[in-house]
Amino acid sequence: MTTLRGARAVSLTRRRSRANPLARTFAQFLRHCILILRHPTEALWEIKYEGQWIAVPILVALAVAVHLIVIQFTAYEFTTVEPETTNLLLEVAKVLAPWATWVVSCYGISSIFYGEGTFKNVAVCSAYALLPYVLFNAEYSVIFSHVLSLDEKVLYYLGQSLITFWMLFLFWLHLKVVHDFPFGKSILVGALSIFGMIVIWVLLALIYLLTLQMVQFFVEIAYEFVTRGP
Repeated sequence: MTTLRGARAVSLTRRRSRANPLARTFAQFLRHCILILRHPTEALWEIKYEGQWIAVPILVALAVAVHLIVIQFTAYEFTTVEPETTNLLLEVAKVLAPWATWVVSCYGISSIFYGEGTFKNVAVCSAYALLPYVLFNAEYSVIFSHVLSLDEKVLYYLGQSLITFWMLFLFWLHLKVVHDFPFGKSILVGALSIFGMIVIWVLLALIYLLTLQMVQFFVEIAYEFVTRGP
């Protein structure tokens, strides 16, 4: 009888697991978010084997939202961007472009150094590394910019720097944990990954300029052909 009840319980658990895969995935996502704030090394190790792609769009979209909220609601004295003249696409790109190029560069450099992590590992862990920014930057920037005066701006920028440092620490830590690099090698790979990001931006800028020149060239030819004829 006990064996039969145990078999039924296992069967019921499996059916519930199949019936609610999205709920189970989201619960695991929340668990990893909490764990990475308390025990980041343990969390990144779990994310390496259990992390799901769903974390990437959620956390990156939240990071973009936080950036836009900070621009819109930070006190005028502490902001360098006027909300009325903000280019929305440019501000979104300020978040997406560095994150995306980091993922590509980090994966490429880590592969050269025989890192254990896959592209999915790098992308998902890099998304979780944004969590301090997502959770704390908007609240801190908006609230304290309205509470502190300009004479106390050192405290304002100190808090922002701590949040940024926490986020950058998680980016570095995922290099060490996911790829199983020693301390020195993780520092080297991180520095080379940043250099790789710069190279990617330069190449994209060159491609953009060359494409623009080619388009202008063909437009001028077409204009000459239309106005002057063959």
